[in-house]
Amino acid sequence: MRRVQKPRRPWPVWILFLGGVLVSGDLPALQSVKLRKEAPSTQGRKAEETPAKAPRRKTDPRVLAARKKMVEAGKLGTRKKGIGSEQRVANIHEALGRLARIEAEARDLPVVAAEAAFRQAVFLVRLGRLEDGVAAFKRAAASDTRRYGARALYEAGRAWSRGKRAAKALEEWKAAWATKDPKYGVRARLEIGHALLLLGRAEEARKHWKSMAEDANVDPVFRVRAYDALARQYLDAREWAEARTVLRRADETLGAAATGDGKKARSVRKALDRMLARKRLERILEKELERGGALRLRGEGR
Repeated sequence: MRRVQKPRRPWPVWILFLGGVLVSGDLPALQSVKLRKEAPSTQGRKAEETPAKAPRRKTDPRVLAARKKMVEAGKLGTRKKGIGSEQRVANIHEALGRLARIEAEARDLPVVAAEAAFRQAVFLVRLGRLEDGVAAFKRAAASDTRRYGARALYEAGRAWSRGKRAAKALEEWKAAWATKDPKYGVRARLEIGHALLLLGRAEEARKHWKSMAEDANVDPVFRVRAYDALARQYLDAREWAEARTVLRRADETLGAAATGDGKKARSVRKALDRMLARKRLERILEKELERGGALRLRGEGR
């Protein structure tokens, strides 16, 4: 029986290349191959230098379940068309009961307890129960300071302000400002001036708003609002020249921040254009011109 010879496998490329180098005596080529083989891969080095991304932390299933219940309770307490006032109040009380149970069951979940307390506070203030609402805001701030500390204190101040309790509102807003929160802390700082005005401390309010408006560390949009509040206070006092000086100062100080096509620049321009004091002063000047007289600006020519 004739044996069938198997086909030979082709020589590997590296053997053929090595044989050619040995025959031709091209040792530099062989050395370059060896160097390339020994040199570390740049791509591998980059991969080693790039730090691995930290895996995303999974949300506790208990938190997800609690949030779902809170959303349902929130929907129950929202204002809906076709529902009478009595039924609306009853729905809010039902929502408050659900949220209170969620808060009580989440003592070991601060984020859930804080959100449940905050939602209760909103409903309580809506019902006019300011003391209970502020107490709920305080619980939210204590349970989760990072998420609700400044926000809850700011809202507590608003609750007291709604009830014409300026002294208590001032206290809460000062506490919120002390947190140095970039969002709610700066809002509370602006509101402090309004509380001072309500307490009859106009000169303190002016100094407070001026300090905020001239603070380069404050967001430019809120600096515009501080300038606006200060100018409006001068207009209320019929000090037209001082109000115009403040408006001019706002344009000069924040003109650079309003230059450009960026989102922040557009926001600053819009804030400057929409200053209430500017519109009020323009109306005052127009009325005076219609009367055929020249507006007497106290303080001009100083």
